Amino acid sequence: MKLINKHGFALFWLLTTIDISFIILDVEQYRIISKPLLMPVLLATIISKVGILKHQVSKILLVAALLLATAGDVLLLNNGAGFFIAGLVAFLLMQLVYTIYFLRVKPFRSRNSVSILCSFLLIAFIGASFCYALWNSLGDFRIPLIIYTFFLALMFTTAVNVYHYRLSKSLALDGFIPGAVLFVLSDFILASNMFYFKEAFIGIAVMATYCGAQYYLARGFIRHLR
Repeated sequence: MKLINKHGFALFWLLTTIDISFIILDVEQYRIISKPLLMPVLLATIISKVGILKHQVSKILLVAALLLATAGDVLLLNNGAGFFIAGLVAFLLMQLVYTIYFLRVKPFRSRNSVSILCSFLLIAFIGASFCYALWNSLGDFRIPLIIYTFFLALMFTTAVNVYHYRLSKSLALDGFIPGAVLFVLSDFILASNMFYFKEAFIGIAVMATYCGAQYYLARGFIRHLR
């Protein structure tokens, strides 16, 4: 555990580099080894740095979120519409768990309603523009992607909401907001590549932003739980 405490993030980025290298080398079949290890290593790093005795509910939420992320990672390694939808559901549930976590950190307050609404509408507008641009290519995925965008916007909004409180501004700026922004970016790059570009090398950008998102969120979780 001491090794993970000290070198957990370094191991996480090493695995990320290996996973991206498999994309670059066009040997993606080996990603079944690297990709499923990413979120468990990140979870072990968080737990090793904050311990297991306190904040049990928050830690249960994190375990659930990162296990769902791992399931999504594995499902998206497979081709086929069924695997994509299953992966989408796993990540949607992960976004929902993160949303609950952020609301436990700082719930919504009516005095911040304008900022909350603007944050939500920003992602909703980006998502709507994306769906409109690719509407003919989305086919049966239109409704699932619209639903997913709603929960992504909700997660982003609750992450931004943490900034509204003096004692948690640093949590938002140093962890939760960068993580949420990178999640939005990663998800839209992934969807753009699946439904329009269809280029394997774009997977590099997907993984870089996705792992960056999880890393920044993990930093925020550690600071909060400490």
